[in-house]
Amino acid sequence: MGDFIVLNRRQLMRTVTAVVAAGAGMAAAQPAFVQDRATGQTTPSSDVVDVVGTSAGFTMPSSHRAGFVTFDVRSTHPQGGLFALWRLRAGTALDDALRYALMGLSDTRSESIEGGRGIQQRVDILGGAAVLPGERVSFTSLLLPGTYHLVNYQDLREGGVPRAAERLRTLTVTKQYGATPPVASATAVFTLTAGRAAYRMPTQLRVGQPLLMVNSMPQLTEAVFMPVLPGTTHEQMREFFAAADREDWDVPVPIIGGPVGLPALSPGRATIIRTSLRPGPYALVTWYPDFDTGRMLAAEGQFELVTITG
Repeated sequence: MGDFIVLNRRQLMRTVTAVVAAGAGMAAAQPAFVQDRATGQTTPSSDVVDVVGTSAGFTMPSSHRAGFVTFDVRSTHPQGGLFALWRLRAGTALDDALRYALMGLSDTRSESIEGGRGIQQRVDILGGAAVLPGERVSFTSLLLPGTYHLVNYQDLREGGVPRAAERLRTLTVTKQYGATPPVASATAVFTLTAGRAAYRMPTQLRVGQPLLMVNSMPQLTEAVFMPVLPGTTHEQMREFFAAADREDWDVPVPIIGGPVGLPALSPGRATIIRTSLRPGPYALVTWYPDFDTGRMLAAEGQFELVTITG
C-alpha cells in the first residue's frame, strides 16, 4: 500500500498483514491545523476538505476556495486508502490517465515504469494521503482555480479503470482565496542524482509535526512512514532493499507495519503532510522504481530512519 508504483509490495505486505490489520504503530490523527503568523496561535482550520472513505467509495465536497487547501483523509476500508490529488495536463483524457495509473500498479517492473512515465506526462499530482483503517492523514497543497480529481488507487487495484472512474471525486476550485498554510517546522527534500536517491530531512520528528515534503527529483515518487523493529540500522535497511530490488523476499524484514503518509508527488511539487504516528522508530520509504535505471529508488538510497518523539 501507499504508493503509485508497486514493486511486488504484495510480498512484503503478506509478511506484515496481521500488523497492518490491527493498525499497529499508529494513533488516531488530529484535525488539520493552521497557525496565525501574527499571534503564533494554532487553531483548527476552516479551509479543510473532509475526505471519508469506505469499502463502497469515498465522499468529499465538490467545490472549494483557491489557496492553500488542507485535505483531511480517513477510511474504514479494510486496506485503508491511497488517495492522490490530480490535475490533468492539457489535452489529457481522464480514462487515459487512469489506464496509465493502473499500469503503474503492475508487479512487472517494466510495465510499472511505463505506467509511471505515462501518468507523469499526463497528470500533475499535487499531494495525497496513504491511510490505514481508523487513521487520518492530512495534506495541504496550493491549489489555483480550476478542476481537480481525487483518485483512490485502492479502487484501481480492486476494480480497474471502471471502478476508479466511477468512484473518483471532482473538485472545482473557485477564484476566491482562502487560508494560509500550516507552518511546517521540518522539511523532507526528495533528491535523485546519477542513480543516487535520498530524503534530505531530520531524523527526529515530534508527534503530529507538520512536515513539508518537496520533490526535487525529475520523476514521481512517494514518502510513506512504516514502523520498523527497534534497533533497526541503516545497514539492515540497505540489505533489505538490495534484496527486494532482486525480488529476493527470503531476507529478514525490518518493517513491521503498514504505510502512512504521501503516496505520490509530481516533480517540482511540494505539500505539507501531517499524521499522528505514535512515538517510536519508523522508516520513511518509497516503493517506486528509478524510471531511468529500473532499480528501486530505495535500493539507490531513498529511505531514512526516523524517530518519532512525544
